[in-house]
Amino acid sequence: MTSTANGATVVVMFAILVAVFGALLSAVQPRASLVTENLVLRQQLATLRRATPRPRLRPIDRAFWVPLSRV
Repeated sequence: MTSTANGATVVVMFAILVAVFGALLSAVQPRASLVTENLVLRQQLATLRRATPRPRLRPIDRAFWVPLSRV
């Protein structure tokens, strides 16, 4: 093999590596978004299932919603 063929092989291998890394990264990113959405929906359901029909915002609820609203 010549050095040009070796260089081309390295470039192809690097391109494949970049593609695999990009696929893994894109597979993880939407999952984080889905997990966040599920947490928000669970918190809303927990608020709706309380005994009082119109609860005040408790400190634990405030601790959940304030950081989430900043994201």
